[in-house]
Amino acid sequence: MEFNTVIDISSIIWNKEDYNSNMNEYYKLIYSVSMLLEKLKKSKSKILLRDELLGEMINGFPFDRLPNEFHTFGDIVYLFLGKIGSEFITYSDSTVTDIISIPNQIKEYYNDITKNEVMYLIFKIHSDDFKSVYFTFEYLWEGLDNLRTKTGKDFKEYETIISDKENDLNDFFAKIEPIFEHNPKHDRIKSGNYEASLSCYDGTNTELPQKLLDNSIEINEIRYNYDSLNDVWVVFRCHLDNMYHGYDENNSNKIPNIVREKLHR
Repeated sequence: MEFNTVIDISSIIWNKEDYNSNMNEYYKLIYSVSMLLEKLKKSKSKILLRDELLGEMINGFPFDRLPNEFHTFGDIVYLFLGKIGSEFITYSDSTVTDIISIPNQIKEYYNDITKNEVMYLIFKIHSDDFKSVYFTFEYLWEGLDNLRTKTGKDFKEYETIISDKENDLNDFFAKIEPIFEHNPKHDRIKSGNYEASLSCYDGTNTELPQKLLDNSIEINEIRYNYDSLNDVWVVFRCHLDNMYHGYDENNSNKIPNIVREKLHR
């Protein structure tokens, strides 16, 4: 399933007055935000984010207010924000001023630049035909249903994941994370008609092929990676939902240039 990720900005740019009054809630939030960022990093999710909003998030994160024992969380946030450049999808600003979100995502405590940036983000998901999924957290979420946007008489609704509610986050990613499933025609030892083998699979342990699949690069619904242990390219093709078969590809000319460039091969 292809989708654009939209992160609740208030999970990074905190309400400092609320933080001072409800520190325990934010300490809980620290763990939940870390889990979401790890999931997004692992899945290489495409995140809707302008450079300007990214800058606001980096500058607005209250690193200086965290107790020493939570500085690791600050490092996780900065590291994530600093490395998502290749994974975010940018968009232009907008002169539309009548766009609203339900519940309102333009928080009163945001500065004027952040307020404008969140408005541009809301208009982007409203005007885009591509699926957007909104990720927020129980303490920050003020709604009972999914996020909605409205301009004039035009309403849109978005799948909303409350990331720390029961198993919502894990259940969502379980539906989209690629899963390795071996096809016997790609066994290392052949019998009958020849089919390309899969050197990284020994017939019992799926750890290596799953790791190669997790870190693969997807081009036109086909995933590629390089198996350095066996010195061969591996191609993964989806055969059912998010289940993937894999096989060796010995002809590097069949590997897209962009994949070889990204993997420096």
